Amino acid sequence: MPFERPSIQDSAEASSKLRERLFSGDLSPDDFLEALMEIDQSTPSHDAAHATAVVLESPEVRARCVTGKEDIFGYANLLSLSRFHAGQSEAMAGGDALPEFEKSLAAALEVEDPGYSEWQDYVRATVAYFRKDQLTLERSLDVMPDGANRRIIANLLQGLKARGDIDYRADYRT
Repeated sequence: MPFERPSIQDSAEASSKLRERLFSGDLSPDDFLEALMEIDQSTPSHDAAHATAVVLESPEVRARCVTGKEDIFGYANLLSLSRFHAGQSEAMAGGDALPEFEKSLAAALEVEDPGYSEWQDYVRATVAYFRKDQLTLERSLDVMPDGANRRIIANLLQGLKARGDIDYRADYRT
């Protein structure tokens, strides 16, 4: 049965249906994670990300998806990404995004792959921005390679220094 991309309103229902298919054996854990990623990515504003994160955080879903150390990456990466996108959606709406970004960081830190450190550094820097921690942002720039994420962090730092306060809508740009 192919996956159909849901509307924003249907994302929670679609995520729940995928969960049911996972537990019925109709969907493998890998296919489940891939389908949840499609829901997370279904809108440019990532409004569906919260629904995917809620389903992923279920202890039963984690137990089904993570049966060994080799399964941590796919699960934790998607959880981190979903929470990060939920944080972005919350920040763009003017809400309190810090808890979402902190959950994203916690999930990212579960991955013990040195190749994943760039994402961990980016999420850590984003958390620092929402905590108004300029020193951590500056240190993050010292270790981040050139690219879009580094430019975003530089812009976040520049905005924070200029205003002394956060304004993610104004500062988040590549």
